[in-house]
Amino acid sequence: MAFELIKHIFNFFYPNETENQNYPDRPGPLLSFGDLIPCYDRSGNVIAYLPASVQTAQPSHDPAHSVPNPPPLPQHMKHHSQELFELCTDTKSIPRRRTRSVSPSAARTNQRHGLDQSSNSLHPKSGGGDELWDPWPDGDFERLFTWEEVLRTDNLSEHWACQPGGGDKRGSESALAWSQGKKTRCVCLGVITCDEPTCEVVTRPQTRRAGIMGQLNASCLCGSQLKHIDCGVTSVLYSFKGGVYYIHKGIHHHPKQTHILHLSRDERTRFEQIVFENPAAGPAALIAGRNSLTGTRESVATISTVLLNQDRVKAELQALRGKSTRNFVDDFAEFQKNHPGYVLYSQFEAVTVVVVQTQFMVSQLVTDFIEDEAVNGIVLDAAHGFWYSSKDLLIISSTYSALLAC
Repeated sequence: MAFELIKHIFNFFYPNETENQNYPDRPGPLLSFGDLIPCYDRSGNVIAYLPASVQTAQPSHDPAHSVPNPPPLPQHMKHHSQELFELCTDTKSIPRRRTRSVSPSAARTNQRHGLDQSSNSLHPKSGGGDELWDPWPDGDFERLFTWEEVLRTDNLSEHWACQPGGGDKRGSESALAWSQGKKTRCVCLGVITCDEPTCEVVTRPQTRRAGIMGQLNASCLCGSQLKHIDCGVTSVLYSFKGGVYYIHKGIHHHPKQTHILHLSRDERTRFEQIVFENPAAGPAALIAGRNSLTGTRESVATISTVLLNQDRVKAELQALRGKSTRNFVDDFAEFQKNHPGYVLYSQFEAVTVVVVQTQFMVSQLVTDFIEDEAVNGIVLDAAHGFWYSSKDLLIISSTYSALLAC
């Protein structure tokens, strides 16, 4: 969490550095973007974007003095608050079962052989986010994914209950052609349902045959007899130097299980953003949604049904907050190497100290003039409740800004 804050402060004052690397031919920053105004350092470089002040004067109705609407913010540029704190509002829709007809036999047919809607993964997609990969792949299709896309989709994870199979040992991940890459194979194990037509419970089978037999020996939550609907649909993946070539064969003639186990990479990113906004919130508070003056903040339960389970949220929190020190030190060293001069001092001993400062901060601390009012000093303040541990402190140096008048 501390490393994320350090990177967030850097992105606040240098919002264009990462974007300029992705768009080297992009022209320099404009004078303003919508309701944002640029903030320059002494060298004339844009170091941050601040919200424009609210107009208090009455609008003029004279056409001669009318001001055209400001140009919209370019799609590839976002304000720093959007980068880390604005959560995506379009959550994944939870699959719903078809509405059954009056006839139990017809209802049973629809339940076992007709999904509410077939997966749209039959059509190749090139967009981002949810359009890149459907975790419920269905039908006959194949597609090439780059390694970046594989990482964004959490290694092409599926919600279907699959059993990994063997592949060709002669393949290599360093091969130039996908046909010569490392081959892996997955087989769908189907679902476990009961013989009660009105029951909506669809259970995920275990990966081993002995485990499935143990599941069938138990009763459904409704008390009916369980049965296993086998599938056998296969997925073949070829990992090579250029990415992963994915081949899906077959149609899943069975419903989706009502309980999923995996979070996609986008869902995990949104979960980490909410935790970063609420570092002291526990699992129950994250599921309920934190109350604020503007209303209840987004609950992690809206991200995925996986996060409806309090124990699962607790496990995700422990995994997020309990990352190894070695990984943190390695990531911090790489970040410090890529951004020299930003980290002034660091100490990882009995007392850990990290001091960061940007050129804009220096310009506020060292000025060419002295204000007439008693606002020329520096105020140090420590936030005791910012970090998860109350022993950790976030110490901030504050100065008076004539531009902001505070």
